[in-house]
Amino acid sequence: MKVFVFTPAGTVQFFESLSCPDIFAYFVIPGEIGNAVLILGPWTRIIFLVLLPVMIDAMLQHLVSEWLFSAPGGG
Repeated sequence: MKVFVFTPAGTVQFFESLSCPDIFAYFVIPGEIGNAVLILGPWTRIIFLVLLPVMIDAMLQHLVSEWLFSAPGGG
């Protein structure tokens, strides 16, 4: 979705609007492709280890703005 709908440039702008360094967007885009490969099954352990920093960053972003979309201020 970040590649075909928002485009990489739009994804970078979104990350900047969240006060994140724009370089993080370039890690998240392949991370989403890795998630699709993870679902398909090949090399699951290797892909999991590669995606772990991306998932930790996603968790930290949600800790700041709470976990739920119904929460005040988003999610």
